[in-house]
Amino acid sequence: MRRINLIAILALSCAGCGGELKLDMGPSVQLEIDGPLSDDARHELVEKLKGMTDGSSHSIQWSASGDHLSITLGPVSDAQALADKIDFGTVVKVDGRTIQIRIGEESAPDEVSNRKPETDGGPDADAAENIPAPAIDLDE
Repeated sequence: MRRINLIAILALSCAGCGGELKLDMGPSVQLEIDGPLSDDARHELVEKLKGMTDGSSHSIQWSASGDHLSITLGPVSDAQALADKIDFGTVVKVDGRTIQIRIGEESAPDEVSNRKPETDGGPDADAAENIPAPAIDLDE
């Protein structure tokens, strides 16, 4: 009889949780990433993000549709500090606990872990380095 009561209590206590056990891992951030990523690069990116959380434990959920990847990552106490650590793609916007990131065509899937954010004026900033300076005649 005790066994039946214990099973009934366990069943009733879980009935309100919808069959899901959620652990509070602390505050999370939402990463909205747009741009082409192969499956391998997507998995590499998810593994990299796991190491960017606060502490040794982490929680990560992600979904992908076309060139859009949506990731919920935690615990992350400071969304801006995480955005500052992102070294792949370009952080387009930090809005509260949501970070929008763009991975451009120039970022090949196998280069995701080495990509640096562009902070000096946009995607054509590197091209400006290859334009020769105009010749100036100083004798005039």
